[in-house]
Amino acid sequence: MRPTNSTTVPRPDLGAIAYQYAVEASQKRFIGARVLPWAPVPKQSADYPVLPSEAFLKLPDTARNADGTYNRDGWKFENDNYATVEYGKESELEDSEVTKWEGFYTALDLEEPTVQRNVDILLRGHEKRVADAVFNTTNLTSNAVGSGGWLSAGSEPIEDVQTGWGVIQDATGLEPNALVMSRAMFFALLRHTQIQDVMQYTNPVERFGWEAAKTLLGEVFNVEKVLVGSSVYDSAKKGKSTSTSAIWSNHYALLARISEGGINLKEPTLGRSFLWTGDAPNQIETETYREEGPGKPYTGAGPIWWRSSPTRALVI
Repeated sequence: MRPTNSTTVPRPDLGAIAYQYAVEASQKRFIGARVLPWAPVPKQSADYPVLPSEAFLKLPDTARNADGTYNRDGWKFENDNYATVEYGKESELEDSEVTKWEGFYTALDLEEPTVQRNVDILLRGHEKRVADAVFNTTNLTSNAVGSGGWLSAGSEPIEDVQTGWGVIQDATGLEPNALVMSRAMFFALLRHTQIQDVMQYTNPVERFGWEAAKTLLGEVFNVEKVLVGSSVYDSAKKGKSTSTSAIWSNHYALLARISEGGINLKEPTLGRSFLWTGDAPNQIETETYREEGPGKPYTGAGPIWWRSSPTRALVI
């Protein structure tokens, strides 16, 4: 079906490209969807049940009563709420560009890098929102380790993480399973004397690469996952010189229990990113439509527009 000013055409071919790119980008550069995994929800906004910590930590009398019954507890689900927000990105591809390169590239060849760029922009936005939410001492309890953190000499990351373990277990009864940090923090830890003393016979970076180093750091800190955020963004205002900044602050590291995804009330966790399936059933929705420019009567020319929205539903 040819898109017109009044019709929007779904593009599953571009959607497949967008989805594959999103998966690869999330594995290489973006960790937001692993820190706060996607949780499909049927409504745009709603209340949802939350298990209180007392449901797990209390020690009620469990001995059998004389009449053959057992004691019942009276705890109830607590309520929280979410409200999803739609995110999208549009780009235009002029018919003249398609015609210009005809014979060298197909229209899909020219659309593919534009799809990837838009997906990258949306993932970067999601990454920034997640980082701002979890690297935030107002939202999460902070265990300060000194002004220089682990980047300074004399710091004790192993002792700090062990202390953090105690704080989380005392408050929730749960064991943390992940340590989240910036790229600079990750490299600083690999050079840290405490870590080198433990890894001195393995040389993980030189011999096995960064993924092996993450695994070994996980063993040092007794967590299943070490997630390293390496993405950056341009913090300068539009029209100003480029000024790149790290999305994940070098002043924090996050020790937490993170989810594997989905909504499972049996899995207490740090949090999730809510995805409204009524608006984005496949998480990535890619469409094409035409927009004829002002003063340009339709002659078969004009720009082609499309929209890709892989992170259109998010609440933290």
